[in-house]
Amino acid sequence: RNLYLALQVIETGLPVVVALNMADLVEKNGDKINTDKLSKRLGCPVVLISALKNKGIDELFGQVKKSAGTKASAAEHKFDSSIEDVLTHIENQLPSSVPDEKRRYYAVKLFERDADATKLINLTKDHAARVEELVSQCEKDCDDDAESIITGERYAVIAHIIDECLTKAPAKMSTSEKIDRVVTNRFLGLPIFVVIMFAVYYIAVSTLGG
Repeated sequence: RNLYLALQVIETGLPVVVALNMADLVEKNGDKINTDKLSKRLGCPVVLISALKNKGIDELFGQVKKSAGTKASAAEHKFDSSIEDVLTHIENQLPSSVPDEKRRYYAVKLFERDADATKLINLTKDHAARVEELVSQCEKDCDDDAESIITGERYAVIAHIIDECLTKAPAKMSTSEKIDRVVTNRFLGLPIFVVIMFAVYYIAVSTLGG
């Protein structure tokens, strides 16, 4: 869920540091997150922290200070080739005043028909018409609206990132699941039920009930 927001922030071209909180629970569950690979895939530093146990906080602030004085690089993640082709054509319509690290951000925003982004870059009528032509054709080819196309592409990128960077521990049964496995057993379930009901009746009527 949070990688979606992270991708959006990274696309802005601002310096970004991703903090993965609740690292203690990840370790407790036996899961492994390859932060080096995740950092490479996102194109920004990634730090494991546990705010509750105050772990990794100094490293996080150190990385923030280090990154704050650097120039952000362009977003590393890529969408499907057909969508990337459209975004490249949209970037070509942007004025030269838009810095390199923000060209993809504005290309995506124009693809989504973001009115605020359109106002900020002041496209000429010819360029605006060309962008609309590109987006409309892509919508027709994908049989979907522009915003949904970008949403789907982001989730596809996230799925690939998770596959590459997260190793899940073998599933463990909770205490509740272990109990359920016994008391709902197809053979033991009914005898257990009878014993429990007898115990409840005996306690309520013959002993404590008196």
